[in-house]
Amino acid sequence: MSTLLRSYSTYCHATEPGLWLQHESGRDFVAARYILALQAQSNYTLVIFENGSKHLMGISLSRVLSRLPSELFVRIHRGHALNRQYISSRSGLSVSLTDGSHWAISRRKNRKFLRDDDCL
Repeated sequence: MSTLLRSYSTYCHATEPGLWLQHESGRDFVAARYILALQAQSNYTLVIFENGSKHLMGISLSRVLSRLPSELFVRIHRGHALNRQYISSRSGLSVSLTDGSHWAISRRKNRKFLRDDDCL
């Protein structure tokens, strides 16, 4: 994950959307374009990066999504949100990402996908 992070001191004036991630030696900024998916784990959020690394944040998925641009991320399930850049295909109630992973779409969120052609 260190190749994706930029230290706070060298990137304090972020010009692109992203998240500040806390870790044992400080905090680092990660641009939203490097985030593949977000997964809720109770009141925590697991951030999954394009290179496969993961980081657990101590805030809920809804709070993480409020810090990211809504045009870039789509919530496909109560516990999952995906970066639209990485969605490769959709089949029924599942979405495939460019890394080969498959994510389930809830029935309620599927209706939004059917109405909104810009989701993919």
